[in-house]
Amino acid sequence: MNLPSNTSSCSVPYDKVGRASELSGKDRLLYRLLEMIPGILAWGTIIGAIVASRWIPHYASLFIITFDIYWFIKTSFLAVHLRHNWRRTTKMMTTNWSTLLSHVKYENTWHMVVLPFYKEDEGVIEKSIQAILSARSDARKIIIVLAAEARAGSSFIQVADKMRYTYGSRFGHFLVTVHPDGVAGEMAGKGSNISYACEQARTKVLDAYRIPYTDVIVSA
Repeated sequence: MNLPSNTSSCSVPYDKVGRASELSGKDRLLYRLLEMIPGILAWGTIIGAIVASRWIPHYASLFIITFDIYWFIKTSFLAVHLRHNWRRTTKMMTTNWSTLLSHVKYENTWHMVVLPFYKEDEGVIEKSIQAILSARSDARKIIIVLAAEARAGSSFIQVADKMRYTYGSRFGHFLVTVHPDGVAGEMAGKGSNISYACEQARTKVLDAYRIPYTDVIVSA
């Protein structure tokens, strides 16, 4: 589907709209109505059941029973899969991956770790970096991308610079990125920060040092 690049009621392309404030007129009204649907359905169910129990109790009771059965089935479904994934996680944690991957050649493989943060304590960030260093992987083949947020303030950017100064020499590459605030058409958050950090790492590390993309594993 081809989306229009711009319209008079939209300050950014339609496929880049992140919030209702970027729209105006009928477009903004439609956007807000769509945002309200989940809340309307939730409150409508609660209020509707109460009102219906007064005027049409028979149908209200059938609806409530059906609704309860639906949630029982859904909860059971989630519980079964939660337990299944817990078992898988436990198995993965007890697996000796060094032995399992002993036949795999990975000398040319780089591991890029993106660590986005907003206003986390300095100790939390430092422990995360130390945990990566304590792994049995070769730290010289690890690329650390410490992704700060401009809206967090200069003090947190200074924390990122301090981590780079303290631990940068122990990794293959250590890049600090600062995700700008107020980007048009963007929802501020962890996802947009990671996206910005990855693009910065691509140009400033991978391209700059001619590291093939196919040789890089990314963890965020």
